[in-house]
Amino acid sequence: MTPIHRRLVAALDSYVPSTAVEMRHLQRIRRLASEQRSAFDRYEYEPGHITASAFVVHPTEPALALVLHRKLERWLQPGGHVEPDDLDMEAASRREVAEETGLSDLIPLGIVDVDVHTFPAGGEQPEHLHLDVRQGFVARTERLVPSDESNDVKWASFVECLAMEESIARPARVLSARDSAGTLRPH
Repeated sequence: MTPIHRRLVAALDSYVPSTAVEMRHLQRIRRLASEQRSAFDRYEYEPGHITASAFVVHPTEPALALVLHRKLERWLQPGGHVEPDDLDMEAASRREVAEETGLSDLIPLGIVDVDVHTFPAGGEQPEHLHLDVRQGFVARTERLVPSDESNDVKWASFVECLAMEESIARPARVLSARDSAGTLRPH
């Protein structure tokens, strides 16, 4: 097992999912990370590959940074494939956030969600699974900068995110509860 595999398995061992569905996602991701050396290989289509994404909380408002995904044409959290030089999942998520939103000064919150979802076929790539490990961060600035990977970026209120598909609403609920409890903002 490589260092990134070991670090991910250790992080997953201490993560507590918020729902039974998320518990099933966690078990699948942990099994893949433990058993398959190529778990992060973007060209590993069977059973899929582990990806990194992030839910970034606005520095002062109850809102999350979302990107209008170029291929899927949907508002989603920033994220993507783990690169060979990423030290760990947090580093992969930070890189994806910076690339897709311009946000780089982030306060880490650890894993806030895990999700397994189907990514559609496109070009020479078949339909496959993304086993997504989602980090939470609080941004220190609100300035978003769109990139060539996204059609647009925005801050979406927790209320807006809670009305979205479950894979967005579930971590939004977790972060909204933490925000309401006052645990997200630096004091």
